[in-house]
Amino acid sequence: MKPKFYSKAAIGILTLLFSPFLGSILFANNLKEVGKSKLNPYFLIAGIFWLFIVKLLTNGINPLLQLGIANVTGSSLLTYYFWDKYLAGHDYETKSFWKPTLIFLAACVGLILLQILTSRI
Repeated sequence: MKPKFYSKAAIGILTLLFSPFLGSILFANNLKEVGKSKLNPYFLIAGIFWLFIVKLLTNGINPLLQLGIANVTGSSLLTYYFWDKYLAGHDYETKSFWKPTLIFLAACVGLILLQILTSRI
């Protein structure tokens, strides 16, 4: 039976559009499908801290440019380096990316609303 993966293209595009953390969540799920779930915490933690690392390295430039740099480099690392290292050669069925993407976006909107509401107090 073939494992079900979020495709390389989906991970790359969603990381570019939204966040390396979302890409790392999808990538970690793929690792679980091939029995490499011991690596999941490393990818999830790296996805969270990647934005902070890029922010520190690019201190003083436009925050949107910082986000763009983090997303482009995160997407490139996940789809070219890590995919080729851990998932290349696996024959797989494609899994829909909509559910985790919508959950991620809902969580982001919730956090933004929470920040707005707490700043008014």
